[in-house]
Order: sequence, then C-alpha cells, then structure tokens
Amino acid sequence: NFLSPSLIELELEECEGVCKIINLNNLKELSLSGCKTTIFNCFKDKITNLKILNLYQLHGESHVISEFLTKNSSLDELNFYLDDSSLDAFQNDSLSRVPNLSLKSIFISNKSNNELQASTLLNIEKFLIAQGQHLQIMSLINSANLVLLLRIWNDLKALKQLYFFTSDLFFDYSIDTVSLELNQNRHLLEFELHSLTPFPLQLTD
Repeated sequence: NFLSPSLIELELEECEGVCKIINLNNLKELSLSGCKTTIFNCFKDKITNLKILNLYQLHGESHVISEFLTKNSSLDELNFYLDDSSLDAFQNDSLSRVPNLSLKSIFISNKSNNELQASTLLNIEKFLIAQGQHLQIMSLINSANLVLLLRIWNDLKALKQLYFFTSDLFFDYSIDTVSLELNQNRHLLEFELHSLTPFPLQLTD
C-alpha cells in the first residue's frame, strides 16, 4: 500500500502475493526473485506499460505468467532465471500462446543441474519462435543446447545478436556446422559462444 504511482522500478524478493497495490502505470522495470506466481495477483490491471521484466526462480503455474505478459504487450525485454524448482514456467506451451509482444531482447538462464527434458526444450523453442517477430537480441545460458539454437534462429528474422553460454565440460561441436548455419542466416550480425568453465570450448573440424 505504500508504493507510489510514480514509481518506475520495483524489485520484490521472496514476497507472497497477498498485498493490495495501487496503480503502477508508470512502472518500467519489475524484478521478482524467489516469489510464487501468486504475486501477479497483486498486479492485475495495475501495471500496463512495463518495459523490462526480470523473473528470478519464479515458482508456480505458467498460465499465470502468460496472463501477465498478455496484459503487458509493450514489454521490450524479458529475462528468465530458472532452476530445478522454477522450470514449471515451461512445463507446457502456455507461454507460446501469448499474443505477440514487442520483445526485442530475451535472456534465459538455466541453473538446473539436470538435463532439460525434451518437452521443456520444445516449449522453450515454441515460445522463442512465437515471440520472434521483433526479437533482436537472444542470450541463452545452459537453457537449450546449441542444436536447438541452430534449428530455430532462421525463424527469428529480426535477430541481430545471439549469445550462447555453456558450463558443459564436454561441450564438443563442429565449427563446420556453425559455419554452415551462419551462411544460411545472413541477418545475424553478432554470434558469440562462451565457456563458463576454466576450459576452452572444443570446436572440432
């Protein structure tokens, strides 16, 4: 109740969705950390002009996130920080059914110690393609393998910058395949591969 309607940036950490919030139509950036998706109940029809949304280990149902995104179609930047307990965001294809946003940048980081299930990867793929109309910058950290990226980026016609980070000690990928895909995707202006380990990436051939 103490929040000002002139607030432009808000960060909430480990908060329950039981508060009553006044209109925050001037809010441009929202960061939620360790919260349940019930927190979005506070923001129904209270936030409409959001530009940046940061979700750190958000727990709960994906359709609740979808409803919030649908009401904030002017969103420019979306950052997902996932872990084992927050992968439910992609447990189904709810996010891929969100009407086209104006997203220009998306970042997905997976801190799960487990391999992502094929269904989760597929839902991430569907979401990226569904929101790829305006997408110019995409960064993925262990969120999907490089093969997934190579398969979908040709569908992202506006994509200009692509960053891939991996902590896989056994990362081994053919530079010939990367070169082939780059030749077929002339709209891409910048492509970076990064190792998050002390060891270099093994680009064979």
